[in-house]
Amino acid sequence: MMQAVMEKTRATEDVQHFIDTHPYASEYFIDADALHADGATVEAFKTYLDRKLLNARVDRFEDDIHLFYGIQTENAQLAGESLGWNAVDLEYQPWFRRYFSSVISYEPGSNVEDVFHSLDEWDAKGWNHESDLDDFFPKN
Repeated sequence: MMQAVMEKTRATEDVQHFIDTHPYASEYFIDADALHADGATVEAFKTYLDRKLLNARVDRFEDDIHLFYGIQTENAQLAGESLGWNAVDLEYQPWFRRYFSSVISYEPGSNVEDVFHSLDEWDAKGWNHESDLDDFFPKN
């Protein structure tokens, strides 16, 4: 599974450095076509994501249409409070699977997770995953 997930990421030196220095990180692959089809721009969506995910402890790295948000700590509680819960909130947006072609979560110890796959597993177990109201507005 980890090999398949890592193959989605173009492991440039800069990408690898960001992942190595941010034990907890999320990688988002933006689907520009889906955004444009809904009348939104990639730049507006990036601004929205920054408002949701960036704070004093979280760093952002951009590689084309891949966005990485990460925190430079191995403290799970601090990572959850600073990045984790905000990233999970995105999963409840009605467009989550439409505007991202893939989402990958990184944790210490080479724990790499395909978020879509994990959500599918939870759904198969009967997890009730209801969407929040859409809070990304710059679209038709």
